[in-house]
Amino acid sequence: MSEPMNISTAIGPPVDGSRSACLELVVWQLLDSAFPAGAFAHSCGLEAARKWNFVTGPDDLREFLRHNLVQTGRSLIPFVSECHLNFERLYSLDTELDAFLSNHVTNRASRAQGRAFLAAAEIAFQSRNGRVSDKDIDRQTESRRGWWLSELRDQMSNRQLKAHLPVVFGAITRLLEIPLQTAIRIFLYASVRDLISAAVRLSIVGSLEGQSIQFEIAELIERTAIHGESLSIRDAAQTASMIDLVQGTHDRLYTRLFQS
Repeated sequence: MSEPMNISTAIGPPVDGSRSACLELVVWQLLDSAFPAGAFAHSCGLEAARKWNFVTGPDDLREFLRHNLVQTGRSLIPFVSECHLNFERLYSLDTELDAFLSNHVTNRASRAQGRAFLAAAEIAFQSRNGRVSDKDIDRQTESRRGWWLSELRDQMSNRQLKAHLPVVFGAITRLLEIPLQTAIRIFLYASVRDLISAAVRLSIVGSLEGQSIQFEIAELIERTAIHGESLSIRDAAQTASMIDLVQGTHDRLYTRLFQS
């Protein structure tokens, strides 16, 4: 019987820049709509806007997306950035964001998405089982990330952490060693992607037209990301009061497809 094949030998030596290439694949994993972060259960106010005829077609959707994107950049990105840069402030930032999100629907959705994202991240990124060799990773970094993911999960279960999405996202991307500039773009892109997905399910646009709109708004995502890199939580502000107001009426809808 032949000896079992050594995987390290079979695939050859590590390539130059393999760590950065691996990190890029982790970014793709976070961006994948299959990552079970719970975002597709929420419409960020779009369902209520559809019900009250604020958004009835593609042009209205484009306007909604622009205002929502700018508001996300001004109100939530500062918390993503602050938690990414100052991980030790995670708990205080979570409390501050809870107070900042005064809209009960928005607050509830942020906590629900943050908890879902944290639960998925703990399972997905706890460790690299089946890795090629122990030399391919920093064991200390691996252990630290695993410990923190379990700790955050425990604190969430004990209700000591409200687990708002921007704070949790900033913390996890920091643990995954994803650069802040990339983390900001992931957050903004995902917010637009999820809204377009909601618009398709609400029959505001078709799938292909939704993809066309996503391509159109790419430049605004980049401009919003660049602007967001310079903001601190002192700059956090709501810029789209009508979206905030409409989202607050979500619980009054007679029938609902989304949670928010």
